[in-house]
Amino acid sequence: MKLLKVVLWMELCVLCLVFGREDEEHNRINYDIYVTPIMISPISDNRFRAKNPLLAWLSTMLNYRPPIFGAEMPVTSTLKPPPRDCPECSCGRGKTSSRIVGGDAADVKEYPWIVMLLYRGAFYCGGSLINDRYIVTAAHCVLSFTPNQLLAKLYDVEHGEMITRSIVKLYGHERFSLDTFNNDIALVKLQQPVNAGENFVPVCLPASGRTFAGQNGTVIGWGKLANGNLSKGLQKAVVPIITNMQCRKSSYRASRITDNMLCAGYAEGGRDACQGDSGGPLNVGDSNFRELVGIVSWGEGCARPNYPGVYTRVTRYLNWIRSNTRDACSCERSVA
Repeated sequence: MKLLKVVLWMELCVLCLVFGREDEEHNRINYDIYVTPIMISPISDNRFRAKNPLLAWLSTMLNYRPPIFGAEMPVTSTLKPPPRDCPECSCGRGKTSSRIVGGDAADVKEYPWIVMLLYRGAFYCGGSLINDRYIVTAAHCVLSFTPNQLLAKLYDVEHGEMITRSIVKLYGHERFSLDTFNNDIALVKLQQPVNAGENFVPVCLPASGRTFAGQNGTVIGWGKLANGNLSKGLQKAVVPIITNMQCRKSSYRASRITDNMLCAGYAEGGRDACQGDSGGPLNVGDSNFRELVGIVSWGEGCARPNYPGVYTRVTRYLNWIRSNTRDACSCERSVA
């Protein structure tokens, strides 16, 4: 019996070593794919899982959760974070004054929660500030990166300028699929909290249970214009939000549109969020109160007829967001 235990233990160690090499290779391959600021077509990672069927079974039996994206996995904890003295502040308030195709120039003061994610000093994805510590973006935007490879650029409303902050953690959703882009959501934790409410304004999270179908949403970003050139300034485009049933009747294969997704766009095309705007916000509301209803995720081509833009549906992840941002101070919806 002792000999059998030793043999099993040695085999397990060998499997762990093999898994580590496989995972390292897998991350390196994806890193090469995802460093450029483009909208990525879904790719399959089944080749990786297929090489280790025994390990997959063993991992399930041991309830082992490997890290993803070269970052830290979100682990839900029952422990309460240390109490913080959180000041009162309002979310979702901007001043009136994507690739965004068919869009108009936007003033960052209208959407002060907009974030630029930088790799080697260059913009590659968007994001939204949701409290004093966290940015929400698309999972495919942080795939294969580590925190020290990225920087976040946020708008300081007090000084009227974009400032750069370091990143300490990346939380990609544990069920994000490279095949389908389902669960395409991630959290980016800033190294130091910002002064929310005075210098920085987070966007409001939406109320649960709402679909927003029939409403107009505003997608914003620094992406490419219709001529393919990178926009020099912030752009915005107003797009109608449609039901998932309508989206499944578009030119997309119906099974590609999951309940975790939201679609917005005109049947005739012309306006859309495209390359470079991944991870950016789809907002609903006016300058007194805007909430984040979608995260730019994927699409077929750019502003093509009968191919609406596809976004991560934020209302499906409210509990996930809250459970992973317990150490943050949040702002409330303004009653004004």
